[in-house]
Amino acid sequence: MEISKEDLLLAAQNTTLEPQQIESLWQVLESQNSPLTEKTSSSTSEFNAAKVTYYVGAFIALFSLPLFLSHLWERVGYEGSLAIFAAYATAFAFFGWKLTKKNEKIAGGVLWTLFLCMIPFMVYCAQQLLGLWPTSSEFIDIFDQSKSTSGNAIVIELVTLATGLIVLKYNRLPLLLFPISLAIFFLFSDITIWFFKENPLDAMHLYKWSSLASGIFLILLGMLFQWREVVAPFWAYFFGLIALESALMLLLYKSEVERLIFYFINLFLLFLSLGLRSRVFAILVAGVLFSSFAGLLYFNEPTLITTKASLILIGILIVIFGLLSKRQGFLPAHWFYLLGLIAFEIGISFLWNGSELNRFAFALINFFLIFLSLFFDSHLFSLFGGVAIFAYLSYLASTVFSGSILFPFALIAIGALIFSFGIIYSRYYSQWRLLLLNWLPKI
Repeated sequence: MEISKEDLLLAAQNTTLEPQQIESLWQVLESQNSPLTEKTSSSTSEFNAAKVTYYVGAFIALFSLPLFLSHLWERVGYEGSLAIFAAYATAFAFFGWKLTKKNEKIAGGVLWTLFLCMIPFMVYCAQQLLGLWPTSSEFIDIFDQSKSTSGNAIVIELVTLATGLIVLKYNRLPLLLFPISLAIFFLFSDITIWFFKENPLDAMHLYKWSSLASGIFLILLGMLFQWREVVAPFWAYFFGLIALESALMLLLYKSEVERLIFYFINLFLLFLSLGLRSRVFAILVAGVLFSSFAGLLYFNEPTLITTKASLILIGILIVIFGLLSKRQGFLPAHWFYLLGLIAFEIGISFLWNGSELNRFAFALINFFLIFLSLFFDSHLFSLFGGVAIFAYLSYLASTVFSGSILFPFALIAIGALIFSFGIIYSRYYSQWRLLLLNWLPKI
C-alpha cells in the first residue's frame, strides 16, 4: 500500500505524535533502503518467473494438441488415440500427484489441469469406438453443434466435470477450475441444444438464456468455493462473467432503456466485486463498461435525457467505487476514476446542446472537477475539467464572440487567471487537501 506524506500527517492527528516527529519519521522512511525489501522483491520475481514458465509450458502442450490430432485419427485410429491420451493422462496425474506432495502446488496444479484436459478426448475416442458418433475421421465434429443433438457432447462434459470435482476434492488447486468451469459452460449450452433439437430457432433463442444461466451458476459456484474456502475462485468468476456479460449484451443491448438496465446490472457487479474482494471481477466488469462507453461515443451517442442523466449517476457511483477501492487497498483507483469520468462527461454532454446558459453550466461543472482533484488526489479530474473548459472557450471564440475585438483580451485575462491558479494550486495543494479531508466526514 502506498502512503503519501499528507496521509501520514492526517493519520497523526488521531495520535499523540507531534508534527516534527512525523516529519522526522517521513525523512527516515524516504532514506531507508531495507535489504529485507530487496530480498522479498527478488523472491517474488523468482516466484512469478517460475509461474509464467509453468503456464507457458502447459499452454504450449495444449496448443500442440490440435496440430497433433489433425493427423492422429487416420494414422493410429481411435484405439491408438485412446491409448495415447490415456498414457498422457496417467503421466500428468502421476507427476502432478508427486509435485503436489512436495508442496509444488503451482506446478502440480498445472499438471492436474492437463490431466483433466485429456478426459474429453478419451471419452470422445471411447464414444467413437462404441459407434455413438457419425462415421468421420475429423475430430472437429466434436465442436459441431448439429452433432450435439445426440447428447454425446453432454456425456463428455459430465464425465469431465465429475472427474474434475473428484480431483478438486483431494487437490485444492485453483487452476483446476479452468477445465471445470469450461465444462459447465459448454454443458449448459449443449443441454439447451439437446432439449430443443427439433426447433433450432428456439434453441438459438434459448442459447442466450443458457449462457445467462451458466454465467450466474459459475459466479455462485465461485462464491460458494470462496465462502467455504475450498479453492480460489478466479476461473469460476472469469468464465462466469464472460458467459453472463455475453448473455446480457445479447438480451439487453438493443434499445436505450435496455442499455440502461445493462449499465446498472454491471454497476451492481462492480460493487459486488468489492464485497467479494475479487480483482478479476472488478477488472472484467470495468472493461465491459469502458467498451460500452467507448461505443456510445463512437457509434451512437444516446439521445434520451434520462439516459444521460443516468450516466451522470453511474459515473459518480463508479468514482465512489474507485475511492472505496483505494481506501480498502483493493485496486488502484485511477482506472475507475477514468471510467467514472467518461460516463459523467457523456452524461453532462446534454447541456452542450441547449442554451448558452446550459453551456456555461457545463463549464462550471467541469471547473468544479478541478477542485475535486484535491479530495480524490487524482490529476484525472483536473485533466477532464481542463479539457472541457478549453473546449468551451474554443466554442466561445469560434461562435459566440467571433469577430469581436475584445474577446482575445478577455481570453488573455482568463488564461492569466488559470495560470496563476495553477501556481497557487501546486504550491498549496497539500494544505488544501488536508483541510478538505478534515472538513469532510470519514468514509
